[in-house]
Amino acid sequence: MPAKKHTKLKLSFSFPVTLYICFTALIIYLLDSTFVPSLIKNVFSVPASLRTTGGFDWKNVLDYLRLFFHVLGHSSWSSLVTNLAFILILAPNLEEQYGSGVLALMVLVCAFVSGILNVCFNPQPLCDSDGLVFMLVLVTSANYITKREMPLTAVVLIILFVLKNLVNTGDNEKIRALIHIAGGVCGSLLVFLAGEKSTVKRKTSKASAASRDGLFPAADE
Repeated sequence: MPAKKHTKLKLSFSFPVTLYICFTALIIYLLDSTFVPSLIKNVFSVPASLRTTGGFDWKNVLDYLRLFFHVLGHSSWSSLVTNLAFILILAPNLEEQYGSGVLALMVLVCAFVSGILNVCFNPQPLCDSDGLVFMLVLVTSANYITKREMPLTAVVLIILFVLKNLVNTGDNEKIRALIHIAGGVCGSLLVFLAGEKSTVKRKTSKASAASRDGLFPAADE
């Protein structure tokens, strides 16, 4: 009898941006909760507005980095788990479709816009990746819109996200929610620039593969 082939199960790290965000956010939260208290408060949250005492300091280099770092910090364990669950579900498909570079750029734009808006308008520091989650939801929904479809689940998810952050919350929380939403919208706009490039790339690769397989006859000499 022929020997049975044993298939080995290998871990795949095909989505580096998604994994980096999730692992880094988890490590930061664990460090903040154990060995490095106030790590999130001092490094992984964007400062309050310029008009607030102890707000954004133009002379502090770290404050500029915090405009991007704040999406990796989370205020609570429930917030961390919820956001990471959405990211792990939605981000891999988008990273596969548009590439790691495009997804990373979308994350940076979302973080930067949220950070700038917080420095300008919010009297409280800001952290959490709510804006990233909203961006991923919008981009996933946009993929269906281009196919002239709009799944009801995507509509409900967007509505629930907005209601969760705006209804029955104080003024500061509403400002925070609007900042996350604005950052998510700005980050998602990049998908319209990258979408056609991805489509052309896929069409080109298919044509090349078909040509290599001999599906297209060679020109007559």
